[in-house]
Amino acid sequence: MELATTHTVRFSAMHSTTTRVLQLYPAVLTALKDVCKRPEDFDAAVRAESKGLLTRFSDFETLITLMVFKEIFDIVVPLNTFLQTSGLDLALCVAEADIAEAKLQTLRDSRSNNIIRDAKVTAETLEIASQFKEKRLRKKKRLFDKVEGADKRTFDPNE
Repeated sequence: MELATTHTVRFSAMHSTTTRVLQLYPAVLTALKDVCKRPEDFDAAVRAESKGLLTRFSDFETLITLMVFKEIFDIVVPLNTFLQTSGLDLALCVAEADIAEAKLQTLRDSRSNNIIRDAKVTAETLEIASQFKEKRLRKKKRLFDKVEGADKRTFDPNE
């Protein structure tokens, strides 16, 4: 039995990919729509794959996820690059990590509304529905003997 090999996380590669995908988002949507509209030029497998990708790329959650990751990578990548330089002072490393932590907290606390607003503007430009889809709440299975007060009837339809 062997231990799993370690994988290096290349934040700079993920950052550049996320940035590039956001730049090419309109072109990707257009290309996927064109493939779906021209059945005579593409076989069924290609059309089915493009239709599935179009569904995912036309989702507001996908767009906002890309935008959030870009903001996170904008903070993490410079710190990652800084921490990989040789001959660093430990106090300087801690100070840079604290600055990045403060930026991430600001992103979480106050910038999140701006990101959502920017995503809505981008979604309207790309003619994507700019609302989160309503998700059905998952019902948890309950065992009869594990329910507190099992001999009581519940009249709440949400339970």
